[in-house]
This record gives sequence, C-alpha cells and structure tokens, in this order.
Amino acid sequence: MEKRYQIFVSSTYSDLSEEREAIIHSLNRIGYIAVGMEQFLSTGESQMEYIKKVIDDSDYYIVVVRGRYGSTNDVGVSFTELEYDYACQLGIPSLVFLYKDMGNIRLNETDQDPIKLAKLDNFRNKLSSNKIVSFWSNKLELIEKVKDSVHEIVRKRPGIGYVRGNFVMDMNIINERERLLHENKNLRKRAGELKARLDASALENGIPEALHEKISIQYSMRRPSSFEFLGDDVVHDHEYPNFEGTISISYYDCFIIVCDIMEEIIIESDIVFSLIGRITNDITKDIGDYSGYYYNLDKMNLREIRQKLRAKFESLGLIEIAQRSAKDNSFDSHGGRTRVVEWFLKGSGRSLFAKRLLGGLK
Repeated sequence: MEKRYQIFVSSTYSDLSEEREAIIHSLNRIGYIAVGMEQFLSTGESQMEYIKKVIDDSDYYIVVVRGRYGSTNDVGVSFTELEYDYACQLGIPSLVFLYKDMGNIRLNETDQDPIKLAKLDNFRNKLSSNKIVSFWSNKLELIEKVKDSVHEIVRKRPGIGYVRGNFVMDMNIINERERLLHENKNLRKRAGELKARLDASALENGIPEALHEKISIQYSMRRPSSFEFLGDDVVHDHEYPNFEGTISISYYDCFIIVCDIMEEIIIESDIVFSLIGRITNDITKDIGDYSGYYYNLDKMNLREIRQKLRAKFESLGLIEIAQRSAKDNSFDSHGGRTRVVEWFLKGSGRSLFAKRLLGGLK
C-alpha cells in the first residue's frame, strides 16, 4: 500500500517566500504532501494553535533560515523558532537548512534591530546542533539539498504517512491508531520532562552517572633504531621496543581535560590534541625513558571519540555546538568551505567544572 508523507515547511516569510514556495512545489511534484503557512485557512484559532495541529499531522519538518529572525509572539520569540521547538518536542524528524554566507547578505535583507540579530544568531546556533543540518547559498542548491535530504530521511525513518481512500482501514483500527498516537505523544513528553529533571538532579548532587562511563583510545608508541657507520657499513647500535595498546578514560575526565584549555569556546579538532597530551602521560608511565619516542593514534578512532564526546556532553546539557566557516578560506573534499565545529560551555557545564575546581568533586 503506497504512502504519501506530509512535510511541514517552515521559514521566515519576508525574505524566503520564493524559496519556501519552490520547496513546496518541488516536494509536491515528487509525491510528497508539503504544507506551509500559504496553505492555511483563516480560523478563529490563534496562529500558533493552528500551526501546532498541522505539525501534529506531519511526518517530517523542514526549517529554512537566512538573514531574518521573523515575526514574533507577545514575548518576542519568532513563530519559526516556536514551530521548530514544537516539532522537536514531538520527536518529529527535522531537517535544517541554514544560509551559508551570512557575511554576504545585503543590509536590506537582514534584521536591523540588534535584539533580533542576537536572537537570530542564537537560533542559528540552536539549529546547528541538529543532527541533520545542510548549508545553502542559492535557491537551486537549496531545492536539490532539500529533495536529497527528504529522500534520505524517509528511507531511514519512514513516517506514518497517508494512503488512498480505497485502502482505508476499519474504523476501529483508525480509532486505536489515534489513541496510540495521542498516548505516545504524552509518553514522549513525560519522558523528556523526567530526563530533564534527572539530569538537573544529577548535576546538583554530583557527577552524572553517564559521565562515569569510559571510552577506549587506541595508540602506538615507536622509536627508530639508533645506528652508526663503520666504514661503508651501517651498524645498529640499539633496537627499541614498540608499544601498542588501548587507554580507557572516563567521559568525566575527558570533560575536565576539555575545560582545562577552554575559556568560552573551543574548536572541536583541538580536543584531540588535549587528549593526546593526557594519553601520552599515562602511556609513558609504563615506558620509563620515552625520549625519542613518537606516538600515533588511529584517526578513525579519534573521529568516533569526538562524536561520542559531543553526543554525551550535549545530551547532558553541558555544552552547546555551533558551526562556522574556517577563517583560512579552505575547502573540503566536496568543494564547499571547510566548516569548523565549536563547543561552548553551558551553565550546567560551567557549574560542574567549577565544583571540580573548588574541590567539591573528585
């Protein structure tokens, strides 16, 4: 039975109306049900309450952001950000598309209000921490990336979807489905609230249990053999042993190492060098005289470690992630500008590190 998936398309309107219309048109042409503010009818309900109902019925959520924060509610939060937060709260798979070259936006195409500019920057940072983020520089590139990302997320995480009327199920099944959806929504909400309380309690009472878990880092230490010349012959003076193995280190120790070199911000790749210093010290305790040795760490293992650290610290609310273009104007293997991942300590992360400095944690 063929399904069609509903996709909610969100963006600011004044600067992205053409892009949003093009996305909706393109997705509808290839078999999806794409909806946005343009399709909404006038009702007696508040704007946000009606939007929530449409998001409730959607299988996927897309948000596109360029140079404006957008229209806001009574407390100054944009409807675009409210929509994104609500989709995340429901656990709806979300695809984020951020404009790549913020420095090249013309003055009349971005907010002039410094408060809105600050909110836009914070919102972009929040969106950058999403698992699925793409960057675009023109409408055609945006449309292609949207279609590719939608196909991929549907393949990996098929939604509930809609079927033709001649495949309509028995009403008892439909009612049961609706009941289960409502129950699942409430359970996810309660689970999120419980997790937030447990995380907050863990930070207040000491080191969260999750930080006691350990990760393994593979290493090798080598030293070239020394030799001397006797006439035309090379005589080896000494062969040195090589050392290989695995070092286990807790997430908490990794967090403290990161904090030791972190002021307000740290580039994710620099974390590797901090860990190398700590690992080398631990290894050389067993080697003794390690002068002349050099170390080698598996790159795939290090990449996996960075990803695990980021996921763990983010899930506990210790750090916040942002991305920016590299200042050296370098390019990645796909021809795009190299992206630099930056870590920021959040309030709970600073609190945990401060307790360690003050001797409250070991």
